[in-house]
Amino acid sequence: MLVDGMTAANDLGLTDAVPARVTIHTDARRRSIQLDNLVIEFKLTAPSRLYWAGRPAMRIVQALHWLKDTLTRDSDLIRSRLASILADGKRGPSIRDDLQQGFGTLPAWMQDFLRTVPGFDLSPPVPPVKPSRTKEAAATGGAP
Repeated sequence: MLVDGMTAANDLGLTDAVPARVTIHTDARRRSIQLDNLVIEFKLTAPSRLYWAGRPAMRIVQALHWLKDTLTRDSDLIRSRLASILADGKRGPSIRDDLQQGFGTLPAWMQDFLRTVPGFDLSPPVPPVKPSRTKEAAATGGAP
């Protein structure tokens, strides 16, 4: 499932707009659900459009699609909020890694914008270096 852009932007704190209707993009047909004043609609979407569904960076990608027309006006605020999301110790690394892995699937305008977000780096993370055994330790079977 893939949430709509307004819902994603609201979840991430990128907008104060509260959707009256949430659209969930899915590859299966489902009936709408009404929860008090909120209607959740399920929209049948081609599998090729569901690349980001269920992925850590899904909300950022969907929110940026929705915010595209406001990027020129609100780019500093959006960039700052995205930087704080990417810096979050719990979810930031997985979102950043996911954006790096799927970067080539993003439209050019979104790639250009993400390159300007502090904390977003396209270079792959450097794996930690494992301590190597010294020649002396290797010769004695690991004994000091």
